[in-house]
Amino acid sequence: MGEGHGYPPGWGRCLMEQMSILIVEDGTEYIDRARRWMGEGFEFTRAGSGPAALEALGDCSYPLVWMDMDFRRCPENQLLGWERADLDRFSGDRDRMRQHLWEHQGVYILEAIRAADWNGPVVFSHDFSDAPKRWTHLCQRYGPLDWLPEAANPAEIRQRFHQWVR
Repeated sequence: MGEGHGYPPGWGRCLMEQMSILIVEDGTEYIDRARRWMGEGFEFTRAGSGPAALEALGDCSYPLVWMDMDFRRCPENQLLGWERADLDRFSGDRDRMRQHLWEHQGVYILEAIRAADWNGPVVFSHDFSDAPKRWTHLCQRYGPLDWLPEAANPAEIRQRFHQWVR
């Protein structure tokens, strides 16, 4: 399967019996943990920024994206949202604006992948229990979405992924 067999470029490595998950995170904690404790039945690929996530989704049809929210380790030139960020909102303080983009980068990446017509489920590794209005808004605008607390164990993560991808 793959190139030359009627499939889009890149599909050869994605059409496996395992569930292929794209993990979008600025570090390696999620992918390291996933490979160590959840490897059986899954294949994980990491994208370390919004541009890398868009490239990965263009190369392969992942059934699900596991998304970090905070991207403090992402280089500034790879942060999405600068063009929309309003410097006046931060009283002209570029450092505060950068901080905002780091802390909410997962949402900016989600917005970009939806704009690129990738419509699969995105599972955030972020606790939205204290922000129900924000979560409702995100689901209405960018669904299908789900979230897991960062302390979720491998069994909980596996179960959630299987709920979305059968």
